[in-house]
Amino acid sequence: MSQDDPAPGEGSAAQLSGEEKSHVSAKQPARAAVLHEIIRVQGEAELSRSAAALAAGLSMGFSTLFRGVFQAQVPEGSAQHLLGSFGYSIGFLIVILARQQLFTENTVTAVLPFMTRPSPGNGLRLLRLWCIVLAGNLAGVLLFSYGLAR
Repeated sequence: MSQDDPAPGEGSAAQLSGEEKSHVSAKQPARAAVLHEIIRVQGEAELSRSAAALAAGLSMGFSTLFRGVFQAQVPEGSAQHLLGSFGYSIGFLIVILARQQLFTENTVTAVLPFMTRPSPGNGLRLLRLWCIVLAGNLAGVLLFSYGLAR
């Protein structure tokens, strides 16, 4: 072992100043209990959202609509496919900017408040969220499908 090698068990920490060691400590991941509480609080916020903020199905219909509009307006060629694909992302932008919830999005976060404090009230709040998100997505699909078919 050379003089510059850290002592056993010290790793590379022997090479760091006290300030540098505190920077390393600050970058450590949070304890499991802290992460649990962060996710639980996020879940509580999800459970408190309005019905309009949860249902993104109608907004996602704009993806298909804009894709079709762009492809119809651009002459055939490689640009048509590229712009059509860009049109598809517009629906996602609408959902993100409106802070809406897709059914495939992280609706699982809302389960944690129920699992932390199981009660009929928390169960109903969770069921409300899931039903609104699913119904909103299905309604959006039906409305846009009907509109595009006409």
